[in-house]
Amino acid sequence: MRVSVGINWLGDSYSGDAGFNMTSGFDLRLLERFLATGEIAFGSIGDTNITHAQISLGRAISQNTEWTLGYDNLDIGGVTIGSAFTGLRFRF
Repeated sequence: MRVSVGINWLGDSYSGDAGFNMTSGFDLRLLERFLATGEIAFGSIGDTNITHAQISLGRAISQNTEWTLGYDNLDIGGVTIGSAFTGLRFRF
């Protein structure tokens, strides 16, 4: 398990804003070569709330590489973007 606290910061040539962020996640070995991974983050930038969640199932290809398949959900100020994904994850 992991937990972190930080700052969201957005800045461009017009203005800038900042807010609080907290992230929590886990890695769970299901079988010798299969891992479940999840992460959720809550935060804000100015008056806008941000929530980001991701869950995936991975199969180890080598000690530091896994093929992963999962779902990602991002909500920024009430606008939600959800998507499935697949790819390689490198752990170091």
